[in-house]
Amino acid sequence: MSQALTGKSSGRNPNNGIEMHVFNVRLDRIDPAITLLVAQFSSEHSVESILELIYDAYPGHRSAASALVMRPDVRDTFSPAELEVALEGAVSGDSPFLERLAAACQDGERSFARFQLLPIFILHFHDGKAVLSSNINPLVDVPPDVELHLENYDVVGDIRTGEMRHVMSVSGALLPPLENTFYENPSGRRARAFLRVGNIQYSRLAIDSVTFWLLPYVFECEALLVDTWSLSSIAFNTSRVLASTKQGKPIPVEMLSQYQDNSAERRSALIEILQRLLADAGGGKQGNTLKVTCLVSVTHTGSLVNVLMEQVRLSGLPIELSFVAVFRLGPGDRFETLCDLSEDPEFEPLTAEEMSDRSAVQIDDRVYFPVTYTDIPFEVVQPQAKIFKPFVDLVQGSGLISVHRDQVDDGKPRHHAVHLDTEVLAGLSAFRARFREAILGLDPLPSLVLSPDHSAARALSDLACRFLEEHSGLPSEAIFHSNLDLKTAGLGAKEDLAIADRLAQTEPDSSILVLDDCFITGARLSGYQTRLRQRNITAKLHYLVAVARPDDLATWEDFKRKLSFRTKEYKQYHHDNTVTAVLEIVLPNWQQEKCPWCQERLLYERLESEGDKLPGRYGARRVLLAQRDLGLRDDLFLDPEISEIKLYPASIFAPPDSSQAEVFSAVAAAIQVLRIAPPAGKPRLGPRRHPVATVLDFNKYLRTMFTDTVIRASFLRAATWEELVYTDRETEGKRSERIAEIIAKSEGDEANLALELILAGGLMKLTVPGAARHDIQGDDDRAFFELTKKRR
Repeated sequence: MSQALTGKSSGRNPNNGIEMHVFNVRLDRIDPAITLLVAQFSSEHSVESILELIYDAYPGHRSAASALVMRPDVRDTFSPAELEVALEGAVSGDSPFLERLAAACQDGERSFARFQLLPIFILHFHDGKAVLSSNINPLVDVPPDVELHLENYDVVGDIRTGEMRHVMSVSGALLPPLENTFYENPSGRRARAFLRVGNIQYSRLAIDSVTFWLLPYVFECEALLVDTWSLSSIAFNTSRVLASTKQGKPIPVEMLSQYQDNSAERRSALIEILQRLLADAGGGKQGNTLKVTCLVSVTHTGSLVNVLMEQVRLSGLPIELSFVAVFRLGPGDRFETLCDLSEDPEFEPLTAEEMSDRSAVQIDDRVYFPVTYTDIPFEVVQPQAKIFKPFVDLVQGSGLISVHRDQVDDGKPRHHAVHLDTEVLAGLSAFRARFREAILGLDPLPSLVLSPDHSAARALSDLACRFLEEHSGLPSEAIFHSNLDLKTAGLGAKEDLAIADRLAQTEPDSSILVLDDCFITGARLSGYQTRLRQRNITAKLHYLVAVARPDDLATWEDFKRKLSFRTKEYKQYHHDNTVTAVLEIVLPNWQQEKCPWCQERLLYERLESEGDKLPGRYGARRVLLAQRDLGLRDDLFLDPEISEIKLYPASIFAPPDSSQAEVFSAVAAAIQVLRIAPPAGKPRLGPRRHPVATVLDFNKYLRTMFTDTVIRASFLRAATWEELVYTDRETEGKRSERIAEIIAKSEGDEANLALELILAGGLMKLTVPGAARHDIQGDDDRAFFELTKKRR
């Protein structure tokens, strides 16, 4: 099966504003699962520039990928033979994509340099069907795990399913299950969730993507009938693309205005629609019978087919109907479907007993939309906090955790909202004991240690070699290289050739320890895996990281399965590789765009750019936030200096007197767990998906459960505005009243929160009532409050 792995992957590219359509599809029918990165090619790009753009703008997608799939514009069609000509650097036909590909292939080493480790396939339309090419990347062969899927399964169908799931997810088309409610569909069917398919038309590229998958099912039709006007953009686009592909005129399109039933009124409306189709199409072209494809947005039971077929039969009109659905939500295979969701738990049929205890959310039969939002409150409790708490217990007081810090090692400089200093970690005795246990538990013990060439990795490598030598009495050898892209000429070639020689000397029955300090996305270790495979290293590979800190533990589990896999010919030496971490935690992977302190600094800069002078305290704060090489540990929050902002005993997050950075990281980790693994019966915490808004219960973090200012401030920093602001005005009003109460405090730890509340108001995470200005203590703070109110 396939699953779309989505992120901020469709829409305007953050680097240059160009519209992009990029997503990952996970294929998991067999082990190991693989992930394909799929990118829509745009006419604004050369092949080289789009590869550069994907590399720079989508590092998360890229690092998870086993292969890249590029698809030309849906109107750009060509044959596999024409593609082969382009791969030779020549052009046959008039395809804009092939023209650019031919130019790239004239210097493939330069054009494909950014993707030396990933095979690249072309997905295109030809002769009525979608076609996936062979690998076009001259710099890399197809890895065995990718080959397994290509040889044994319908990868094109899996990409189609994954892309449809992607556009469903990104567009918010799925209205998720709500506690104690059900959706009353226009057909009268009651369901746990509702799919508003019209949402998937959120961009030109999204519409093109659906059109691409529809083409095989509408290629021979002479007219389109759509079951809802909400798919009009896709329908008319399909008509135009068909005209371009077949070099003819657009076929006529008609839409049903409401859900079609057997009532006399709607039967009469249908007859009028069909008569218009006949007239617009010239009465049909083959034996006076018009071939009409009915595009169905969603099918549950296929009952609409019965209704339409019967009414066409009774009308006596010379129309031949065929059907294709965008999504299938129920059992049956009466007609083709782009994406089958029938086995998803959201669409499991409700029992009579379940319906008796639930209230209905009515779906309007014209707009296919519920009228109001429902706020679903969340709270952080022990199950969310316990994943990170042992890590804080281990490192508390070491200075290992900081926030708002740049990291420069042997790779590209990166900014981390939460930074873990793994060089400090390597010096902690409690960690060293666990690390030693992990090293000596490897079988067979490695004689060679491979790690990146930066200080933290070198410290860990030295430790590993020491533990191995103490245990075996034999010397261990370490080699250091950032990516194993070993040169044969030029600067650094001598050292690289020595590494290549040493790797070539490894015996099949031996093992290599591939060591890294930290796992976030796995890009570096994936690169090592590919380079070692290319060098035909048959020794067992022990991949070990000091700390795995993905934003979703499922990512880490997938990664372990991927790197542990060995092909059949390699299994004769060792059954699999090992992939382990000494410590495993969950943390948001926030870089500059989502870093709370970068957002704070950006607010100050925006105020100044609008001609406002920052009050003294806040100007100094802006200067502090501009220094990002050391990070922040105990000055994370705006401090009114009433009392120390610290953690008090008996917290579920961290030990007493933990640094502010340690507390914030623990709170951020717990909130992240709600985003990836919500409590049973609830959707994931995160962006609003009409009619659901998932919000953190303000009574818990501003009133009863968490009373320490350091925890409350961490909630305000770590949560997005959508996770804090209620859609219900009455409840949001009560939150504002509570905020005013806190600002009015003049002593005690609770009063420490006032300035963070004002800042959160400036970042649109809450509303501070205007009357609260009279309770703000300092002149600088009142002036800053007025500046933030003016922005709103």
